[in-house]
Amino acid sequence: MLKGTLKESWRKFNIKGFQEVSLLEWEGKLTSILFVPGCNLRCPFCHAKDLVLKTDKMESISFERVASYLDAKRGWIDGVAITGGEPTMHKWLFELIDEIKRLKLAVMIETNGTYPEKIKTLLDTERLNYIAMDIKTSFENSGKKYKEAVRGDVDIASIKRSIDIIMSSDIDYEFRTTIVPGIIDTEDIIGIATTIEGAKRLCLQQFSPKDTLDPAYLKVKPYPREMLEEMAEAARKFVEAVVIKNV
Repeated sequence: MLKGTLKESWRKFNIKGFQEVSLLEWEGKLTSILFVPGCNLRCPFCHAKDLVLKTDKMESISFERVASYLDAKRGWIDGVAITGGEPTMHKWLFELIDEIKRLKLAVMIETNGTYPEKIKTLLDTERLNYIAMDIKTSFENSGKKYKEAVRGDVDIASIKRSIDIIMSSDIDYEFRTTIVPGIIDTEDIIGIATTIEGAKRLCLQQFSPKDTLDPAYLKVKPYPREMLEEMAEAARKFVEAVVIKNV
């Protein structure tokens, strides 16, 4: 059993959501999910608009509650996924992972790749067992399309450095792309696949027009399944495993 009362250091962990069990987040593992607030991007198709725009209005969840649950389910829960928002924005991420590791659980993070040095430190210090990085679209026209997709002046070099760091690491990983009409087409998928040529895994995630950051995307009709299968087949020429999710 978890001993002691609330640690003062736990108070800094700003957790806005806690899903106790998921079979989908981390393939092959029974996972709990922690949602952290804030993001430096403004992707119009994002489904986590409250975590991005309204974090001050969301109730925080104490890590004491999280730790008590994870301790009680020790031997049943395999790991914890930390998502957002953008986890690598937070200085306390390293300490949060350390506390989860003390419970003898594996840890994965989901990231947009805009903080490559944070990712490198997490990997160099062996804090992570898995990492999933979003790639929003291709890097054509010196990243112009990418910047339009995230609605911000993102540093394309940082995104590419994160890709290189992840692909050079010793842990398992995956890249993810949400297939949003108007932002992604087959040529973009080929562009992404060539950028990550030799990668272990690429997940093509079906876009769902629900609770999007930009209300205009509620009216965007997703591509049919057949189109995603064509994109996946095109990407398989460059990437070891390509899967389709959320269809």
